[in-house]
Amino acid sequence: MRFLTVSGPPSSGKTSVILRVIEALQERQKKIGVVKFDCLLTDDDKRYAQKGVLVKKGLSGALCPDHYFVSNIESCVTWGHENDCEYLISESAGLCNRCSPHIQEITAVCVIDNLSGINTPRKSARCSNLPISLSSPKGISSPRRSAKSLPHGSSRLIRSGDHAR
Repeated sequence: MRFLTVSGPPSSGKTSVILRVIEALQERQKKIGVVKFDCLLTDDDKRYAQKGVLVKKGLSGALCPDHYFVSNIESCVTWGHENDCEYLISESAGLCNRCSPHIQEITAVCVIDNLSGINTPRKSARCSNLPISLSSPKGISSPRRSAKSLPHGSSRLIRSGDHAR
């Protein structure tokens, strides 16, 4: 099973990006599971279910959602294996970008809104330390090109229509 973590500030378009990834994987007939972590409320699980993917939702309540993620990710990975998922995608609540955990050797994407300030990636240690950061306006149509993996330790901001070289 391949595991992908998606993080970023609130309302930056994480769910929209994941839905586009799901569409691309479904075209290749892959079995997908999504784990949605949030604080108090989310309806994103319904959007994923409408796409026909398995969904597991975790609400952290008073806890930091990223710390909640760390406490629960092992059981989520087990859930993905038990359901024979070929891809498991986790989405963070997007609130704790400085302490957001990154699991080594797991593909991680940080989504930021392209209407954010120019220094947003640098202000978020989480985004600046990931191999791929994606800038995506809400409601964007499918990107023309997909991002390719970058060598470990490199970082690049990818805008709609760009791709990593």
